Amino acid sequence: MFGGHGDNYYYQLINYIRRFKGMTKPDLPSGPQTIRINEDFTQWNNITPYYLDDIFDIPYRNHPRYGDHGEQLIDYSQRNDLERMQIARDTTNFYFYLRCYGPWIDENRFNWLFLNVDNSYSTGWIGFDYLVDLGENQLKKNMNNTSNWQYEETIQIVNS
Repeated sequence: MFGGHGDNYYYQLINYIRRFKGMTKPDLPSGPQTIRINEDFTQWNNITPYYLDDIFDIPYRNHPRYGDHGEQLIDYSQRNDLERMQIARDTTNFYFYLRCYGPWIDENRFNWLFLNVDNSYSTGWIGFDYLVDLGENQLKKNMNNTSNWQYEETIQIVNS
């Protein structure tokens, strides 16, 4: 399969099921709605579409480090197993809702969300035009529209 996927046969199966058995039409994006940060989550109930992810799919990691370094890379945390994701917008803001199966583990590590806003893989860093960096609470824009990893801070974001 061109481009490579994690499980080629699964993607082919889904493609044929959709083609021959049909599927419901994807939800259209809901209209603009302001989300009040740190208030009731029911305000997300009418935001469409939403994405549901499998839970319990983050594996333990115990593998030799790349090259001749001799170390083991070990991670048994299985942190931040995403369960539901949504995006809302109003005239001036975007709102992202990510729900984890367990508690959100921040630890000030790389909590990033990459956005391809122009639907083109020839712009930005491998197609991603913006980087939401929760470690630094910034939205960053790719500086030179090449495959280089170079972003500039554009605005501060609220992370709650």
